[in-house]
Amino acid sequence: MKKETFEKIYAAVEEEAVKAGASDWELYYSGDGSLSAETFRDELSGFSAGQDGWMILRLKIGRKTGCANSTSATLSEAKKLVALAAENAALCEKEEEVFFAEGGQTYKELPPCTFRMPSAKAVKDAAMEMRRAAYASSDLISDGTSGGAYASLGETFYYSSRGLRLSDRSGSCGAYVYSVLEKDGDKRDAFKVVDGAFKKIDADAAAKEASEKAYARFGATVPPGGNYPIVFEGKQMQQILGTFLPVFFAKEAQQGTSLLAGKEGEKIGAENLTVVDDPFYEGNPMQASFDGEGSPTFTKTVIDRGVLKTLLYNLETAAKAGKTTTGNASRGGSSIGTKVYNFYIVPGAFSREELFKKAEGGIFVTGMKGFHAGANTVSGDFSIESEGFFIKDGKQGEAIKSFTVSGNFFDLLKNIAAIGDTIEDQNPGVSKVRCPDVFLESMPVAGA
Repeated sequence: MKKETFEKIYAAVEEEAVKAGASDWELYYSGDGSLSAETFRDELSGFSAGQDGWMILRLKIGRKTGCANSTSATLSEAKKLVALAAENAALCEKEEEVFFAEGGQTYKELPPCTFRMPSAKAVKDAAMEMRRAAYASSDLISDGTSGGAYASLGETFYYSSRGLRLSDRSGSCGAYVYSVLEKDGDKRDAFKVVDGAFKKIDADAAAKEASEKAYARFGATVPPGGNYPIVFEGKQMQQILGTFLPVFFAKEAQQGTSLLAGKEGEKIGAENLTVVDDPFYEGNPMQASFDGEGSPTFTKTVIDRGVLKTLLYNLETAAKAGKTTTGNASRGGSSIGTKVYNFYIVPGAFSREELFKKAEGGIFVTGMKGFHAGANTVSGDFSIESEGFFIKDGKQGEAIKSFTVSGNFFDLLKNIAAIGDTIEDQNPGVSKVRCPDVFLESMPVAGA
């Protein structure tokens, strides 16, 4: 949507809101366009192009607040939203304190968005190029192997009666390869995503990496049960941290569903553990200068050398705690929640090889599944089916599968013995979790 178009829509909202007797109002718009393509065997198996957008209006009349939203961003729809929101406010039985971001705040100025959506043909060609590279990467390539490509461009506007006139625009594109190898009737697979302009993507290198990872999984056995030194691959640590992300939300703490309630300022992790939430993560094209309530975003250290410095707040949860918002409000329909931007463990000083030496005789975990059923975000307990490799002579050894790693998230934070020095490339985007490899001296494993 053009800025001029949104300003006309907001002007109509403002006029109608005044007529309705509103003392405060805000209009939030989020829209995105997307293209994606994927292959099967030697053909395109799917292509999609989408354009989505929604407006969310919130207004205050007297001591009551009403909300309304629509997927149609037009002048006529904007006027309907005001009438609907006013009606919803009148229907509210309770008078509740509501919070609107104040005007006159300072926001980080982001560089202009230079991303331009590629053509449909460029997306299709990129997917077919990834497919070509995948089939050329190994003599063992099997059906199920595929390539894909995607692109998206999003924009957000937030205007309010308190003088806020905010907008963000960002986009990204990339491609992926999914390699399926078959050997003696056994199949193994691996996935590789590469972000960036299609012409800069090395499809052959990406496909080779995926196929090599898939090949390394052949001959996997089930390990004996026991306690092992564990190195979690960064992508697996990302899954663990992402699963337990809600424990860092102030709302969960205030509802009694986070064991971090009342822990700000206390030590909750190992001395080497620092966790940051950064809306301006270096190299990420999907950045945001304001949150879902129009509050400024900023980089914050959530855990500093093991000490919990802050939970993540929106305006309401901050007011309840007597604090200021951390700029982490999310917006969905009429509800306001909490989100992260780029939430990551700060890399340490150890290469993967150095972590392997520390974990001699242990396990390198490279796959985990079933977090939806095997993790309790309230207690922190988890028991997850995993796969990976033995660590032998300081190197990745034989493949292993069908074992379960069990533990407690809060204990894990305290027992991190060493942290890898690199966060591998992961998809760009707002609301991401990123992690380097992490070493723990001992964890229980259930196997054969």
